[in-house]
Amino acid sequence: KKEKLEHMNQILSDLYVRDSVTGLYNRMGYQKLSISYFTIMREKKMPVLVMFIDLDRLKYINDTFGHEYGDFAIVSIAKAMLKHCDADAIAARTGGDEFIVLEGAKDEESGRVLAQKIRTELSKTQRAMQLPFDLGASIGAVVAHPGEENVLESYVKRAEMLMYDEKIFAWQTAGIWQGIPVESERYRMGNEIGGACDHGIFLRCTGI
Repeated sequence: KKEKLEHMNQILSDLYVRDSVTGLYNRMGYQKLSISYFTIMREKKMPVLVMFIDLDRLKYINDTFGHEYGDFAIVSIAKAMLKHCDADAIAARTGGDEFIVLEGAKDEESGRVLAQKIRTELSKTQRAMQLPFDLGASIGAVVAHPGEENVLESYVKRAEMLMYDEKIFAWQTAGIWQGIPVESERYRMGNEIGGACDHGIFLRCTGI
């Protein structure tokens, strides 16, 4: 009975911290685990990769092709994350189309390598399933180095800003935001997500 009760408690605990669609940690799970993970890595003097991922065009996918396709796109990103992130990484879905990854970073190249693996996995899925839309993601990443004094949230905001940089550049390249300077729009977006612009707290934070 005791073992069965413990098993049931574990199931309930997983339901509490796991996203039901993807199996990744949900926002509650991320908030519960991220600070302790970051602190432990700091104590071990290990660099931490902080990655912010945004699924491209989810609203368009939902509105044009239906929510089943939207859910498939969400699950596809989750599968790519689980396949290529470290086994002990914190991989979470923190919003409808937003994801965060925390994992140990060997060097500055870690973020670029992981981002490319995720994008390649999404491209493979798109081709294999012959999806009627582009399956892609905008990704920003930074490395938090031992000895830096910034809190985790500052790195997350920096990674989010870099994700927006990538998204804006893609939109401008496609002519969607023609003529709008990246820096001015980036600043506006930065204010909207909490004023996270380059005003000192990110000076020691390395962009990927």
